[in-house]
Amino acid sequence: KQRILITLLLIDAGIVSLAGVAGYWLAGQTLKPLREMVEEHNRFITDASHELKTPLTSLKIAFDVWLRDKKKTIKSAETIIKDSVSEVNNLQSLAESLLTLAQYQKSNGHTKLEPLPISGVIEEAVNRTKVLAHNKKITLSTPKETQLEVVGNRFGLTDALVILLDNAIKYSPTGSKVVIGLQGYKNTIRLSVTDQ
Repeated sequence: KQRILITLLLIDAGIVSLAGVAGYWLAGQTLKPLREMVEEHNRFITDASHELKTPLTSLKIAFDVWLRDKKKTIKSAETIIKDSVSEVNNLQSLAESLLTLAQYQKSNGHTKLEPLPISGVIEEAVNRTKVLAHNKKITLSTPKETQLEVVGNRFGLTDALVILLDNAIKYSPTGSKVVIGLQGYKNTIRLSVTDQ
């Protein structure tokens, strides 16, 4: 009886241990999609915060500079308002882009690629950084040849170019130049940002 009892206890302990391990594994598998969703959500918030920071910083700098100007005029006020409206339009465009970002992704999580003119990417990136450049008296030089097309994601390409331009402007001396270069090869495009 004692041997049977010990055997049963050992079997029960084995079953409980096995059930615990299996339960832990199943719980991990069940929670994996939730964990991935939370990570994706956190990435989205980080990216959105970064993208909103540049136009908001441009607006703040422009207003600060105008407020400190002792020779304020109606013309300068009109200029700052015009530039501010442009930045607000950029913010609105960015907000719309963030809201529609999900439509540009396939169900398997990969970014949707599409043919698009590189000129639109360059124009949008320059518009989002021109106030920062203006405040440091930095000239943004754009390529003459912009009729080239690229297969890519408009949001990702524009964001990458904005980050490069933003960094180039921040770390360039006042009054210098930042050059956007563009070269077409057989099946590729080389887009570059060069500062001084």
